[in-house]
Amino acid sequence: METGNVLGGAYAGALSQITGSMVMLSVPIFGVEPPDDVLRQARDRGPDRGSLALCLETTLTFDEGGPRFDGHILLVPSQASLDMILTALRVR
Repeated sequence: METGNVLGGAYAGALSQITGSMVMLSVPIFGVEPPDDVLRQARDRGPDRGSLALCLETTLTFDEGGPRFDGHILLVPSQASLDMILTALRVR
C-alpha cells in the first residue's frame, strides 16, 4: 500500500505541474482484482466520482535484470477535475 501512496503522490505532483492546479489525493484503494472492480469500489466511496478514470501503466524494477512488477494506477477524479485534467493535457 505504501508503494501506491508514493506512486500516487508522484503522479499527483506531475499532474499539478501540468495543470497549474493543486491536486489532492484521497485515501487510496489497493486491489489485485480487475480494474472494473477497483473502479466500482471508488464510485461507491463518493457520489462525486465519475465513471471514468485515468489509467497509468506502471512498471517497478528493483535492480537491472531483477524482478519486474507491472501494474496499473487508476486515478478516479470527480467529473469537474477530470475535465480540467483532460483540457490541460489537450485531450479535449
